[in-house]
Order: sequence, then C-alpha cells, then structure tokens
Amino acid sequence: MTDFAAIRSQFPIFDQEIHGHPLVYLDSAATSQKPQCVIDAESDFYRTINAGVHRGAHELAARSTMAFEDARAKVAKLVGADSAEGEEEIVVTAGATAGLNLLATAFGNASLGRGGEAAKRFALKPGDEIVVTKAEHHSVLLPFQELALRTGATLKWFDLDEEGRVRSDTANEVITDRTKIVAVTHVGNTTGAITDIAPIIRRAHEVGAVFVLDACQSVPHLKVDFHALDVDFAAWSAHKMYGPTGVGFLYGKREMLEALPPANFGGSMVELAWMDQKVIFDKTPFKAALHILKKRYNVDFIVNTSKFDKYTFTGAFTEQYIEEILENFKISSHIRWRNVKLTNNQSEERRQIEIY
Repeated sequence: MTDFAAIRSQFPIFDQEIHGHPLVYLDSAATSQKPQCVIDAESDFYRTINAGVHRGAHELAARSTMAFEDARAKVAKLVGADSAEGEEEIVVTAGATAGLNLLATAFGNASLGRGGEAAKRFALKPGDEIVVTKAEHHSVLLPFQELALRTGATLKWFDLDEEGRVRSDTANEVITDRTKIVAVTHVGNTTGAITDIAPIIRRAHEVGAVFVLDACQSVPHLKVDFHALDVDFAAWSAHKMYGPTGVGFLYGKREMLEALPPANFGGSMVELAWMDQKVIFDKTPFKAALHILKKRYNVDFIVNTSKFDKYTFTGAFTEQYIEEILENFKISSHIRWRNVKLTNNQSEERRQIEIY
C-alpha cells in the first residue's frame, strides 16, 4: 500500500498549517510543489559548482556543464528522445510558453524567407491553415493566433464533445490539404481529459503539416515516448513536474530542429559574427534560442596573431605548440581542429580549435 505520509514528508512546504489545518494543495496542474531533493540540488549547484554552462574552460564551468548535459540526457530518456552528441533533440528553454513562442516565431521567420530552402516547410502564406483546439491553453492558442495574423494564414480549431474532449474523430474534416501547422494539447489543464492524438497526428502528416504537442500535463503524469507518438515538436515545463520554476523543454525531431530558422538572437546561438558580414549560427539545437546553451567551447587561433581567453600570443604558432599550452591549462583531453570560413566569398579561413 502506498505510504502517502512518507511521500508528503518529502515536501517541506507541507510542514505548516493553513487556517489551523494541515496544508492541502490541489493546484499541481498550475505548478507542483518541490520535494526536498530538488531544493537541495538547486541549492548545491549554487553553493558548489555555479558557473557559466558551456561558457568557460575552468573547473567549475566543466562541472556545471557536465551536470547540465547529464540533466538534459535524463530528460531526453524520460520522453524517448535522442541525446547522443550531434543528435540531440531536447532544447532547454525558459518554460513551455517560451518554447511554443520560439516555434511560432521561427515559423514566422521562415515565412519571411529566413532559413533558406530547408525552412520552407515551415513557411505560411494567405490561404494556409493553422489548426488548434478549443481546449488549448493560452500559451498554445495565442502564439499561433498571432502567427496567423502576421502571415495571413487562417486559424481553425477542433470542437469539443459534451464531456469537454477534443473531437479527434473529425480530424479528416478539420485538417485539410491547406493545413500547415497543427497544435494540440495532450492532456487538458482544466478538465484532465486526455486527447486521442493518434488520428490527429496521422491526418496532419498525411497532408504534410507540422504537428506540435502541448505536453505540459502529460509528461508529469503519463508515460510519454515522442518517437513512438511521431510528434514533430513538443513543449513542457519543469515546474509542473516537481522541478524549478523558469525552466522548460522543447522536443523536436532532429531534422526539423536543423531546418528551423533562428528565432531569438544573441548569446550562445552564434558561431561567428562580424559587423559587416552575415552571421554564422551555431549548430542545432543550440541556434534556436537565447536560452539554449552552447554545446562546445570555442577558442579561436588566427594564423599570425593567436589568442587564448585573455592571453594574447604573437608570432606563428603551430598546432602542436598550442596544444601544449592547452595541456598546461589541463583542458587538452578533448580537442579538435577545423577550418572556418571568414568571409562571404569564402576566400579567407580561420583555424579554430574546439574544446568539448
């Protein structure tokens, strides 16, 4: 038999009375309470390994980065996503709302011609359709409603039955050859109704539409495998699954993440930038948003004037000599060299080393 007292004891917030009675909390659909182990983990991070994740070559940065990537891999395993280097499918965001807005903004940028040929699959124009449901949270409805207004696309929706469930049986009528995006909630945040998403996903893919899943309520409460479900994108929040506030996740099929044009600009989503040349964005999934942290450390060495962090070296240095320098910094265990084009006419190159 489940020991509910033992479970309750793991949440320190319940060690109090409200209006003379032990605290009873029934609003986990809005946000969950945090067990002591989560509170301790966050506190321990700030007390012991706080540093810029993927932003430094010192010991604390290495430890915080390892902790960050370990957490990302565990989240990927939880939802059946890939996490191997170069195949990552989990993007860390500021929350589910941020992830959904990121997608809508990226789709809007694709509609402006950003992202090249690969991004055309996300582009919208007048006459195209975006399909949602009447059960959607505002964080799903509003970003795609705004996307429709900006692109001239038509917003459509699934109706609900008498029990408040999405009418999945009408998928063939609601989703047409003009439909480009379908965004649906998995579990209703007010009714708890579970949407039968299989026929909706199947119909969306039949017409070539992109399927986006609001998984905020399903990931905390159901066994979810996004590969098995065949969803293209999914968003959810940590704070509804006993995690910290201000953290969310965006799942995307790898090939779709690579095809998305950038949505937010700055921070670690850029590989190289100049005042008068076109920027080179970092590899997916890290180019997607300002909140997405870089996977590798990059230290640039230019042929005749090379630099490492704040230290500047003059003269022509061989790669062997630079590697010896890195050995002295105790960070030479994982390095590789590559050529990076410096100009749009591809006539100049910078020799770059990656520390990962």
